[in-house]
Amino acid sequence: MQARNDKDTIASVIAHATRAQIASVCTGALVLAAAGFLDGKKPTTHWSAFDMLRKYPRVQVVEGIRFVRDGKVATSAGISAGIDLELEIVRESLGEMVAADVAGEMDYHYDPSAV
Repeated sequence: MQARNDKDTIASVIAHATRAQIASVCTGALVLAAAGFLDGKKPTTHWSAFDMLRKYPRVQVVEGIRFVRDGKVATSAGISAGIDLELEIVRESLGEMVAADVAGEMDYHYDPSAV
């Protein structure tokens, strides 16, 4: 959570993320908010950071969902929700069979219909 206050971290995120899809897991959403990437977005984060994320006035926090895709920005709740998000990105990019193979290698139960 301290990374959101580190000017070098924020500058690095801004420099790299302007050219790419952006995803955060857990409280990484606080870094994206500090960098301005969540302005006008509806992200989620770990439940323990909802109040901190609400301090950014242009961000509308979504609760009770494992992950959110909002344009080029994706955010997830906790760690396992981050795995679901990343498997969804793999599925969208490379197909359902590849996502299932990746989940199998991780010994992770992946059910895209449940997210």
